[in-house]
Parts: sequence; C-alpha cells; structure tokens
Amino acid sequence: MLGQTSTSGRERATNAGPPPPGVSMKRCPCLEVLYCRTQCQGSAWPGHREKCKASRAAAKSRESTHATVPEEAASGATDTEGLKAVENATDEAALVAAMRRHAGSEEVQYRACWLLSKMVVDSVERATRAGNAGAIEAIVAAMRAHADSARLQVHACMVLCAHILVSGALCEVNLVRARSAGALEAAVAALRRHTDEMVQMSVCMLLQILTYSSEESRTIAASAGAIEAVVEAMRVHPKSGQMQLHACQALYAITIDNAENISRARNEGAMELVEAALMAHSGDQALKDQATALVLQIQHSSL
Repeated sequence: MLGQTSTSGRERATNAGPPPPGVSMKRCPCLEVLYCRTQCQGSAWPGHREKCKASRAAAKSRESTHATVPEEAASGATDTEGLKAVENATDEAALVAAMRRHAGSEEVQYRACWLLSKMVVDSVERATRAGNAGAIEAIVAAMRAHADSARLQVHACMVLCAHILVSGALCEVNLVRARSAGALEAAVAALRRHTDEMVQMSVCMLLQILTYSSEESRTIAASAGAIEAVVEAMRVHPKSGQMQLHACQALYAITIDNAENISRARNEGAMELVEAALMAHSGDQALKDQATALVLQIQHSSL
C-alpha cells in the first residue's frame, strides 16, 4: 500500500516490514513514489496506477512547454545541405541560422553545437554575440527535438555552460536567456531519460551553473524534478568519483539558501548517498571538499 511521507509531498511505498538490510529505496518512473522491493511496488500498483499515469503526463507536458520546432524544419532540407551550411558558417549568427533551418537533423544540431562551443569558449564578446543571435534558444530547441540523442545532450549542455560561464565569470544576460528558453527543464528531462554517465555529468554541470547564483533558477529546477533526478544519478553511478562530484556540486547549488530544496534533498536520501560516496572515494580530495560542504549546508538548515 502507499503511505504519505512528510515535507516533500512525495509518497513512499510501504509494506508489512522494513526494507532488507543494505537495500536502498527505488523510485517509480513518475518520481512520486519510493519502494523498497519489487513485491512492494507490485502490491502498490493497483492503487497507484492512475496517479502514476497522471504524474508522468504532467512531467511530459512541462518538458514540452518550450518544445517548439521552427517552421523551417518542415522544409525538407537534407542533412547534406545542413552540414554544408554549418561548415560554411563564418560567424555565430550564420551558425544559428543553419541550426534553425535544419532543426530536424540531429547530425546538423550536433555538429553546430560542437562548433559553437569552439567559437564562444573563453570569449565574452563571442558568447554575448551568439546569445544575441539566438544561439541559446536554438540549443535548447535541439535538446528537446532530439531528446533521445545522448551525444547531442552532452554537447548541448557543454555549449550552454560555455555561453553562461565565460572565463570564470557569469554572463548574466545569457543566464536569463537560458532560463527563459527552458534550459533547466530540458536539462532535467535529459537527466531522467539518459543514464549514460557523460550525459548525467554534463547535465549536473549545467544545473550547477544555472542555479548557483539565481534563486529563481533554483525554484524552477526543483519544480522540474532536478533534485530527485540528481540524487538518482548518484545512485546509478556509485563507482564514478566524477559523477558523485558533479552531482554534489549540482545539489549544493540547488539548495543554497532554500530550506524547501534542502528538505527535498534530505528526504530523497542525499545525505546517505553523500556519505557512501565519501567512503567509496576516500582518496578524492575534490569530492571530499564538495561533499563536506553539501553536508554542512544541509545540516545547518536543520539547526
């Protein structure tokens, strides 16, 4: 049967006894229910079925809010034409125009993201110019149009990072553009869809940059399910020190000065996973420092 939990409003599946020792709670695909055993999930399913369907439909609706594909995508333009346009692009505006013209081609979008990252890296002027040309909106649209492409999600996240954090400084105008374009929702959707380590690390890096200095972004990220998705990524890749590090960085940024987000992270089992990561990667000083900072931030909120 299903029983209500506290604070986060999520539900936790329960059964006649406690979970077996050492067994962590698993999450239903709707992200609204935790269960400890397959048997527990099965027994709870009849009463949860309709809510599960509704929750997943609502999540899909949120993900598609910004999913607009330019009219040019229906023009019948070929990959060959698109790749030629990308290769011949002499500046950011031409590259963005090629992305819009060939929005239906994953190959074109992937190649364009790769070239954009080379164009704007460590250049405030170029990053700003690309943002003014609509690069951020085009990248987010590509993430949504080609949601199944792991390689595109990786490069899209990395090029968005390059547009927002330039030479160690935050480009505020591009941060606002990314938030308005739905980058947070697209990133969380990628985190849910792909268990590939590179995708999940790239998304965590983007989430950290988008939320670190913006309370509004932290609220949007949490509403999109970022906390639950990041915690799940930690569960999926316990042996990867880099994954644990980027997840801790993302969780730290999302929970800054936000008691509700801290409560959600705690209820999702973030503390236990951080402790497990510290034990599994005791020699990783960078992870130790970030994980300790996250633990202190979460603990401090309960004082």
